Amino acid sequence: MLAAIKIIEKGSRDDILKYISKCDLVEHDSDNNTLLHYACLAGNLDAVHVLIESGFYVNACNVDGNTPICDAATNGSVEIIYALLRYGANVNPPSYWGSPLIYAVKNGHYDAVVALVRAGADVNACDRTGQCPIHFSVKDKFYPAVECLLMAGADPNKRVHLTTPLHIAAELGDSKLVRLLLLHGAFPSPTDARGFKPIDLVDKDSSLYKLISAYMGWVPSLQFLSRLAIKRQIPSLLHAHVSCLDLPGLLCDYLTFKF
Repeated sequence: MLAAIKIIEKGSRDDILKYISKCDLVEHDSDNNTLLHYACLAGNLDAVHVLIESGFYVNACNVDGNTPICDAATNGSVEIIYALLRYGANVNPPSYWGSPLIYAVKNGHYDAVVALVRAGADVNACDRTGQCPIHFSVKDKFYPAVECLLMAGADPNKRVHLTTPLHIAAELGDSKLVRLLLLHGAFPSPTDARGFKPIDLVDKDSSLYKLISAYMGWVPSLQFLSRLAIKRQIPSLLHAHVSCLDLPGLLCDYLTFKF
């Protein structure tokens, strides 16, 4: 199968067609990865088209439940992600180690994140450890992904072993992340497994401490709650979608949590 993988990873459409016509293709390796998995991981769009048109199953699972779209997300190829979706790929496969969206986030591929969200990826789907895309994006300070996920409905209060994204952001000392999470409705004072609240994880003399403490005694306004309600009612409320609406600029900025 190694020779086939080499052709699939780097070969042109003609190379792959020639190889397929002369050889009996092994369906999968010892981990149940098909050649389509390898083509997606390598980012070879021509190979993806040839293999699917030759009968390779677009939703084939390996031993961990990963399908080819998981590998495409790992690679970050938006073209391949869209091609797989056109061929009927499930954007939310039952993968053991995480969804395609998690793979895109963990590998820093923002365009792939947006493509998957627009295709209906579950922004709150967890991996086997209980972590969701929002946890990984906050940990990595992947700001565009954090904003995209929150706008698309990611739960800012999602817990993993009682730790919320706000705990993570506070422990990182990142005021930008903390402010973004609070604007999207993060509870300011949840307690983690150690008994700590987010405010306990920051320096008492810092501006971050003042920011979190300001929200702890704050009663949400009707305007604030209305914005959260609008977000919940509109799936994938991305900035690109809102900016296309015939709305005043100030309202667009408000709906996309710019202030």
